[in-house]
Amino acid sequence: METDQLNGLENVLKSEVAFGVRHDMNFTQTDERIKALFVFLSIGNVQERVKIIEDNLKVLGTSANLGRYRVDCLIFSYTSYSNEPKWLHDMEKDPKARCTIVRIYGGRYSLFLKTLMPSLLREAGYNYLTISLDDVSLVPPYGNYNVTEIFDFMEHYKLHVSSPAINNTSHARLFPTTLAPMQIGRLVKMIEFQTISFRTDAWACQYELIDLKYPGGWGLDVWFYDYCILSGRLREGRMGLLDTMQVYHNPHGLESTNTKEASRFMDKQERAWNEEKGIRLVQQRAATISNIFLFEE
Repeated sequence: METDQLNGLENVLKSEVAFGVRHDMNFTQTDERIKALFVFLSIGNVQERVKIIEDNLKVLGTSANLGRYRVDCLIFSYTSYSNEPKWLHDMEKDPKARCTIVRIYGGRYSLFLKTLMPSLLREAGYNYLTISLDDVSLVPPYGNYNVTEIFDFMEHYKLHVSSPAINNTSHARLFPTTLAPMQIGRLVKMIEFQTISFRTDAWACQYELIDLKYPGGWGLDVWFYDYCILSGRLREGRMGLLDTMQVYHNPHGLESTNTKEASRFMDKQERAWNEEKGIRLVQQRAATISNIFLFEE
């Protein structure tokens, strides 16, 4: 069933995302802006999580054109239409809406990720993909997220994956840290899926790890460094944490979706890939490799 849904979404993404003309009639295929797709996962049945997404939309502003970047937006929804918030329906009716809604009723986290096919992103000309979950706050009083600063950070320091520092995560080394003079961030070995940005080639490698036979979706972030960077699949791969920016995981203290069932899927995938594919999925902690300093090349 999930595979059928995935195949059916290909046309949706092609028609709604390709070349980004839906939201801005001034945009043309020859536009020289760096293109990014910002994805919110996902509208469900917990009102506090829905409100987090509504608030986080503020970071995108009202126009897709953000300086030298063009940032398109998708919002995924897995709840019934009648349970969706009014603001989402109002957005859908607006011909100049900032985001496009993609619905997969009852869809799992891993299926949402699997819809973001690298081939479609490349066809649409996207350089970057950002994924933001429904339990991480980007805006005051919890966060100070800035879309263009993240992409500037990635562009200048040639990063494949990046994120702000993350408050209240189980990975303490991703917390904001005390910075040395002129330090702005760190090169690290793991970045948690909270609000995470990928260069398109890095997402293509991450995408290979999404196995719908094991739909928990957990483990993708801790496997990435070994599978994509140490393996050489990404040439000179680099992951950077921007410590001058921060977001806040689970500000309302909601029940975690990282259940024992999700952990079992992760264990099963590690065993199956080792036995069936001869690929050992190695977990990596969020250790710091080196510090990143302002104006450093």
